[in-house]
Amino acid sequence: MRSLRIINRCDKRGRRVGLWELYYDNGKLESTGSYKDGERDGYWKQYHSNGQLYCKGSFKNGNEDRLWEYYDENGIISSKGSYINGERDGIWELYNGDGIMISRVLFERGNYIKSI
Repeated sequence: MRSLRIINRCDKRGRRVGLWELYYDNGKLESTGSYKDGERDGYWKQYHSNGQLYCKGSFKNGNEDRLWEYYDENGIISSKGSYINGERDGIWELYNGDGIMISRVLFERGNYIKSI
């Protein structure tokens, strides 16, 4: 038995709901995740136009929330850290082009505080 997966729906008010997949003009996946009441909500992945993962993390009420990881066009991690209500908060780690951590910085409610 096959299961049916419904994607890219809107509710009666025209707001995006449920699982969505968006694509680049070249046919490659641009992003995938869920909407609730027209806002991004839950786990999302976004991709570079070459198909490599760009970032992954969660949204809450349309804002980035909790741990996010970012990658360059070669799939190598470039940074990771947490958001609260869409603002960087806490320690963020930055990586060089080889995926080696080169610095750690502290943010508080979206404001850079200091390098650690």
